[in-house]
Amino acid sequence: LMYKTNFMVADVYEAMALFQFAWLTLSVIGAHRYKKNKANGEVGEDSTQKGIEALTVQGIYLFIFSCLLEAVYYLFTTSVEAYVGAAALHFTIKVQSIKEQVHFFFLGCGTIASSAAIGNVVTVELTFHEFLEEFRPSAKFWSTKILVSIAFLQSLLLLIPPLDTMSVTEGNLFYASLLCIECFGVSLLHWIAWNPAEGWYTALDEYMRMKGNEGA
Repeated sequence: LMYKTNFMVADVYEAMALFQFAWLTLSVIGAHRYKKNKANGEVGEDSTQKGIEALTVQGIYLFIFSCLLEAVYYLFTTSVEAYVGAAALHFTIKVQSIKEQVHFFFLGCGTIASSAAIGNVVTVELTFHEFLEEFRPSAKFWSTKILVSIAFLQSLLLLIPPLDTMSVTEGNLFYASLLCIECFGVSLLHWIAWNPAEGWYTALDEYMRMKGNEGA
């Protein structure tokens, strides 16, 4: 259980990173809409911006909740097994008896939630492509999509022949090794995608200052 618990906690951080990326993307869209409205003589934030933000993050909230629920379950059961020991033998036996059912339950929840999160990200990319040209979203979105798929969808590979013939230890080693290789590739993609000299930072800073002044 300790092996799986480590990955579940990592998935929570990954889900939060996706949320921060979605928030940043929506802020960039809001900044460009604000800039466009300002050029047309309109003042303040577009009234539809908050609605767009709320609808976009619904699937991401579901993904965060799914990851958090799974992490809490495995943290709790692992902690009881590690720190209570023999006194919780009946509890540990019960946990082991439903291990497979719990695994597939969370796998199903995670697959649905991650698919919804990816769907939201793709929808934002396609719908607001005009406002994201300066943001150059292609590499940024791809890096996000890959990270989300790593969380749950990749675990389905171990159920497909010939990978389903591996032992538990072999499967765990294969999954962990694949993650290391993928994360290295994603880190290179982030290095290329996030150029600190891009012009959208200035527009975003002005927009965030405007929102801060409105909230004051």
